[in-house]
Amino acid sequence: MIIHAPEIQHVDAEQCKISFELGDSPFTESSLTYYVPVQQQQLLSESVDCVLIALLMPCMAANEPIILNGHLSRRLFTCLPTIQVLLRSVYPELNIIPITAERLIGASKEIKNNIIATGFSGGVDSFATVADIKAENIEYFLFNNVGSHGGAGERLFEQRYKLVSKCAAQLKTPLLKVNSNLDLFYDNELLNFVYNHTLRNVSVALLLQQGINQFYYASAYHLSDFQFYNRPTIAHLDPILLPLLSTENIVVLPHGTLLTRFDKTKLITNFPDSYQYLDVCVDEESEKNCSHCYKCRRTMATLDILGKRELYKEVFDFSLYDKKKLNVFYELYSDKAPMAVEIVNFAKKSNYSIPFGALLMSKIPSKVKPLYRGLKRLSGRV
Repeated sequence: MIIHAPEIQHVDAEQCKISFELGDSPFTESSLTYYVPVQQQQLLSESVDCVLIALLMPCMAANEPIILNGHLSRRLFTCLPTIQVLLRSVYPELNIIPITAERLIGASKEIKNNIIATGFSGGVDSFATVADIKAENIEYFLFNNVGSHGGAGERLFEQRYKLVSKCAAQLKTPLLKVNSNLDLFYDNELLNFVYNHTLRNVSVALLLQQGINQFYYASAYHLSDFQFYNRPTIAHLDPILLPLLSTENIVVLPHGTLLTRFDKTKLITNFPDSYQYLDVCVDEESEKNCSHCYKCRRTMATLDILGKRELYKEVFDFSLYDKKKLNVFYELYSDKAPMAVEIVNFAKKSNYSIPFGALLMSKIPSKVKPLYRGLKRLSGRV
């Protein structure tokens, strides 16, 4: 596949479009396109760094060589073999592909100031990053449509943007709304968002590297959870993968790897802006936190254990949580993921009143559980 240098056009008075035409492409889309606010056009890079990182995994999955007909960061090009081997070590279905570039370049600007940006979704990780770095030190928040909004796509992107923009305005930090057609290139199970969100979101930072020279990625996991195994969420690789995505113009780094999810939730309870705008929900049909999905339940349990639930009564329905508390802790006991184990352990240390039946239910043999859950549903207790 040939990736051509970008073309920038004004769509209207508010948006400009940057397109990367694709030649001899195996994909149905003829170009990768991003839309950014006109007032931030000066941030756009004319390199092909962003499109390479955006389409690297789809091309590796399709065993499609890449020819870059444009300027590519020399530093990024040097790291590509390591990046590919790293990705393949945890996603063995991927292929190592040849990548050639027309022209390798160094720094394209004189860096005078530390212009810092971070993604901001209103979730625990992004609020913890803002609380730790301090909003006044962050020049831009990025809010992207690169696949995180699932099947609801454009509708949910716009809906979530309205909420996030209100919070950004309160924090007095410019929010860059970046739309794209990137998700259309990720069309199989291996390319599910949880397996590659780091590359998708970093592509936006690389797109804007003409004006941003530090990008902090809100990492989901503690450094101790870094590991290689088949098909983790890509966030497990953040400590080693993110620095490899840096160029001469922008440093890409993880943030929050020394904090667990519980630590981050505790941290943001001292950040009043989160009381009104915290949004962790994965329910695509809900306009706010549904208080029912696994992320809502996990967050509400953490807040309850910390004794901070009253602070978040505007964004969660704790009456629903109270009704389902037995089931919530049964799920946490049954889940061996670090975040769930941490919540249970802290609840025990805090002498939190865990429903007695939760541990008992988690010990039920797996063959019996479907029958047990069926009986509970019939009794109206789930």
